[in-house]
Amino acid sequence: MYARVTLELEKHAQVLTLPAAALLVEGDKMFTFVVKEGIAKKIPIKTGFDNGIEIEVSEGLGDQDEVVISGRNLISNGDLVRVTKRGQK
Repeated sequence: MYARVTLELEKHAQVLTLPAAALLVEGDKMFTFVVKEGIAKKIPIKTGFDNGIEIEVSEGLGDQDEVVISGRNLISNGDLVRVTKRGQK
């Protein structure tokens, strides 16, 4: 016999989360890239709960910020970028 169990240890309502793929770690600091007027901006963030798939962001991001997920390792602060939504080219 076997069972599948899901335990909800904590529930955080109305928090910003990012996919783990959007996070850049440098030493003990965490960053992500956002796009402002077509330019990539590297910004420091503070994180909370991390389940390995999504990361809770406690400081540094607003709910309207456009975050770079794909290709974040290929850009630098101040680079010109073009935003596409998933599934667009």
